[in-house]
Amino acid sequence: PKARQGCRFTPREQVILDGALSAYDQVFSGHRPSEITWCRELFLLGGQREEAPVRAIDMTGRARCLFFGPYLSLPRGEWTARIVLGFTLEASTLLTADVAIGKDVLVRKSIQAEDSGMFELSMSFKVPSSDLPIEVRMFTQRATFGGAMALGAVVLAPKPSARP
Repeated sequence: PKARQGCRFTPREQVILDGALSAYDQVFSGHRPSEITWCRELFLLGGQREEAPVRAIDMTGRARCLFFGPYLSLPRGEWTARIVLGFTLEASTLLTADVAIGKDVLVRKSIQAEDSGMFELSMSFKVPSSDLPIEVRMFTQRATFGGAMALGAVVLAPKPSARP
């Protein structure tokens, strides 16, 4: 039998894996984790669940979920999530973001998209158990007549008082 070859990833796939998983080395060593980055490739489009939101999301249409995911677990404790978003000039609408575990919403925050450009939405929440997958979601709150939004990434950091 042939010897099994190691897995090979493209440079972009390696960046995605490193951002999402490298902090767990610190956790398994008994240290406080550093930032964890969930790239947009780890999320799913609200209306097309087989695709990741790697391009701008057209916000035109009725109120709906724009993206959700990635269903990855975090170490127990208090966390801050920074959702990096980009908006076109026409994207003037009320949006709601939340962080959930199953049916339990840990935090919810509304924002009004009024200007074009890149923005960060920051939310703090507490993870009760490291066995439960986390979901980050973004919704439009009402019908939208134009504009687009892009997900950059979700950057997670433990609160300073958090312990592994």
